[in-house]
Amino acid sequence: MESDQDCPPNIIEVRRNPDGSLDEIVANNCFFHLEQMSDGHWWMAVSKGGYRQVVNISATAAGKCEAFSEMDDWPDMIIDPK
Repeated sequence: MESDQDCPPNIIEVRRNPDGSLDEIVANNCFFHLEQMSDGHWWMAVSKGGYRQVVNISATAAGKCEAFSEMDDWPDMIIDPK
C-alpha cells in the first residue's frame, strides 16, 4: 500500500467555475510549458521537485474551456531547473 509520502504532490491547481468550465490554472515556483496543439486545444506541463503534471485544455463548441489534469509517469522527461 502506498503512503502519502510515496505519492507525487499535485503541482498545479485547476480551478473551475460553478458550471464546471475552466476558471484558472495556478502553479507557483515551477517550470511551465504551454503549447497550442490545434485550434481550441492546448497542452501544458508543469514540473517541480522531480515531478511533472500535464494538463490538456480544450475549448468546446459552446465556448467553454475544459481542463483535464494528470501526473505524468515519464520521469526521464522531467525538466526541473534548480
